[in-house]
Amino acid sequence: MASDQVASAERKALGSTGSSVRAMIIPAAGHGKRMRGLTQGASKEVLDICGRPALQYSLREALAADIDHVGIVIRREKQDIVRVVREDRWLQRNGKHMDIRFFYQKAQTGEAGAILEAAEWIGDEPFAVHYPDNIIAHPPGTLVELISRQQAVGTEIVLLTPMLKYAQAPPCGLSPLGNRLYRLIPAQIPGTFPFGLRPCGVYIATFRFLDACRELLRNLTNGEVKDREVFAHLVETGCTVHGLDLSVNVLDAGNPDGYDQAIGIFQKRTRPV
Repeated sequence: MASDQVASAERKALGSTGSSVRAMIIPAAGHGKRMRGLTQGASKEVLDICGRPALQYSLREALAADIDHVGIVIRREKQDIVRVVREDRWLQRNGKHMDIRFFYQKAQTGEAGAILEAAEWIGDEPFAVHYPDNIIAHPPGTLVELISRQQAVGTEIVLLTPMLKYAQAPPCGLSPLGNRLYRLIPAQIPGTFPFGLRPCGVYIATFRFLDACRELLRNLTNGEVKDREVFAHLVETGCTVHGLDLSVNVLDAGNPDGYDQAIGIFQKRTRPV
């Protein structure tokens, strides 16, 4: 079978479908302090998870959702990510149609600063964000459903996942709207995770998110702006941010415990060709 036919068959197997979201941002400029004992100086995004670099799991979600523009935000010191992406045989076979670009975060200003590095490239259309260390423990296709629901509500929408003991995430208020949809209430900080759910680093954002990033960074005197602060700012200024529970576990592979859990889960599955 010709290579183009093989790639087409694999995209179909991944659940490929038409999508109005054409771009994904992968923020990969972090220092990975929690993983230094395992990375030995390498980027955590290229750590092996059952024969695949961790970053590839985000790219597989992009492929399944027919996202053909991917922006990876890194620091100059993380050239091993560039090398791994360019040499990835799976990507060469299945994603040769994808426009993958690298953007460089110049200052340590958090996720808001990282995403803004690619803002001009993104434009005004909705876009996906997928942390490379947030590994969805489910066959590719979760992002397809998230995009579909975003098209219905028209706002920012974050994937919700069951809370993990090792995950370093603060509780966030949630108001149920029915049909697995919630409204985020960041100002309401409960003592425990409502409904056992937490927002993760997989979401669909709009121009409103970019505007909020710009405003928060303009007023920043020190430190970083996390995306949860951006969502909180949106809510404070009258915007709605939705959360969607698709009953999928999202593993924090930027944490040694989550990395081990990801390996254990994917080892039990038959690895795709």
